Amino acid sequence: MLSLQMSAPHSPTENSILNDYSSLPVIPDGHPRKTPQVPNTHYTNQSQTESPLMSSLIALELDEQEIVIDKKMFGQLWRDYQLEKKLRFGCPVNECGLLSQKLKQHWKIEVVEVVDHEFIGYEPTHHSLPSVLIHVIMLPNNQFELTVRAKQSTRDIKEFLSRRRLT
Repeated sequence: MLSLQMSAPHSPTENSILNDYSSLPVIPDGHPRKTPQVPNTHYTNQSQTESPLMSSLIALELDEQEIVIDKKMFGQLWRDYQLEKKLRFGCPVNECGLLSQKLKQHWKIEVVEVVDHEFIGYEPTHHSLPSVLIHVIMLPNNQFELTVRAKQSTRDIKEFLSRRRLT
């Protein structure tokens, strides 16, 4: 028989844990433990038909995932994205939080953070870092300044602005 050496329990909790294992069957020495064989024809057939389907669904789900940028990553990207364009616009809204929500909805951007009278955001993309980052600051007289930064080319900035009919 297999013998176990046990030390005295150090606490009442350990004692109850050891008691939980006292009812386990003892495995004779030299004999491998056999697990019951359960026919798995149902599972085999199911997995053969669903495996390609599941793989496709997982791939589709991964394709739909967007990269989410937090404040720290935004700051790092802002330093890396050197190409920049600034524009000023009139605005009927005079509260930055409300402006950020309106632009998020109409421009399809992600807002990273709103602080006082400015906010930062980006245009979401699939499988890659955003092509443009944005910074908006509220100005006096119902205006705001939009700064758009890109890493690769000014074309990314032009496309961002033209899709929103800002140029």
